[in-house]
Amino acid sequence: MAKLSAHGKEIGRIQYIGHDVAVMSDGYILKNFGAGWKIHGKLKAGLTPEMAYQKRLSALENQPFEYYAFREKLFALTRSLEKRAQIMTALQLLGNDADGVWSELTDSYLGPRIDADIVDIVELCQAHESYQTALKSQKAQAN
Repeated sequence: MAKLSAHGKEIGRIQYIGHDVAVMSDGYILKNFGAGWKIHGKLKAGLTPEMAYQKRLSALENQPFEYYAFREKLFALTRSLEKRAQIMTALQLLGNDADGVWSELTDSYLGPRIDADIVDIVELCQAHESYQTALKSQKAQAN
């Protein structure tokens, strides 16, 4: 497990839907999926940490509107990275089955329980489905 302080100053941190990324001054990129920081990689020669951080921010700005709507609903449920990862896993496994997702998140024996009502989960599943549809459409247009 990596420590942020062992890699110098933090240039910037980006909170994605399922993980956080920290760009460090020594050129390392660290990721946290809820179980602690891990080294994801090192910057290529000629790329400064500031440039890498700005590049990641630019890529995030190119996400479809539905990404931000889904992210807002997810962050409204929890800011905890561990719980966000748990929600994302449930959504990936159960898809649009809001009742199944709600049941898994509120009655789970495998991880921390999420305090959410079924209406919140239905809205989250709908936002997730809209985001996935928009992402597929964006990829199809790129090809």
